[in-house]
Amino acid sequence: MQPLFLTLDTVAIKGYITSGEEPLRTEVVFGTTQGRPYVRLSSDANGRFEGSLPREGEWPVEISVNGGAQIIPSVEVARKPGRSFAIVEIALPDTTLTGHVMDGNEPATDAFILVKGGEGKREKAANLVVDEEGAFELRGLPAGEYAVSAYRSGQTSDWSRVELREHVPGPHVRLDLEPKIEITGRVVAASGTGVPGARVQAMPASSAETAWSAQAATDMKGDFTLKISKGIDVVDLLVLASGFGLEIRRIQVSDFADSLLVVPVVQSGGRLVLPMPSGSGYTLHRDSAAVLLEEIAPLLLRSGSMRPNAAPAGGFVIESVAPGAYAICAGYLHREDLCTGGLLAAHDELVLIPRETAAE
Repeated sequence: MQPLFLTLDTVAIKGYITSGEEPLRTEVVFGTTQGRPYVRLSSDANGRFEGSLPREGEWPVEISVNGGAQIIPSVEVARKPGRSFAIVEIALPDTTLTGHVMDGNEPATDAFILVKGGEGKREKAANLVVDEEGAFELRGLPAGEYAVSAYRSGQTSDWSRVELREHVPGPHVRLDLEPKIEITGRVVAASGTGVPGARVQAMPASSAETAWSAQAATDMKGDFTLKISKGIDVVDLLVLASGFGLEIRRIQVSDFADSLLVVPVVQSGGRLVLPMPSGSGYTLHRDSAAVLLEEIAPLLLRSGSMRPNAAPAGGFVIESVAPGAYAICAGYLHREDLCTGGLLAAHDELVLIPRETAAE
């Protein structure tokens, strides 16, 4: 048998990473641990690392922090003419965020930390585990405003808002864990029978709230339980059941703290066409409810309920949506100059073109 030889087109890299003016000893992950391929390289005490990547081009990058990951800006990997390797320089801002997590009067030594930033504080910036004293530290996040929360099984903290500035001592936050609020509900068909296997997702019903969601699936009787973070009183529900139209509605959490939440779904859905740019920040409104499309898209795409629009305009198509009045808006506000709306009838199709797209 003849040996089989494979040729891999890799690119050697040499680089260094700093936080402010100090070298950073860490693990640098090219490709991110949430996707494939990814390559993990370790930097030494001088911040230097080397290795190889399967290709040149732009790479998303994470660095390891206390059992989690911190997302940093993407880097361009390219060899200069005459060189056999690419030089990668990663310079993180000189910022620091510290804090500690408490459960009553005791440090919560097994808590996780979630940090979000970006528009509406909805983009994950970092996640990590606290140390044996319930403390944590993050260095090198871009200057700006962030929201920080702690969680562990059955408990969560309120979101704390912080502002990071370069070359200025960062804030220290205390996060207190509290039990989550449980809501029990049932998804029912028009006949009143429970619908098993439905996916239920709850999201905060305010642009001021940080991105957060709770998910559940209905059992054989159509029943489900959602665990809602304390302090969030209004949520938007997304209910996706096979063979039924997508249901979106807004609820007051306190109304169902001691009573059953019943969510009816209908089989006579219509098609919703959203020819829109791929940028973030678009919300789908139904009555008083408003859901961020980029947050619900993963669930809808995985279930096959949403697909890319094959038409030249692009965007997405949601195959079956409960009849009603809908609007697509640039941002959270339901304003005439930001939204396009219409009425979706059963077995019909509604095309909603965002104002910004229509004006181009």
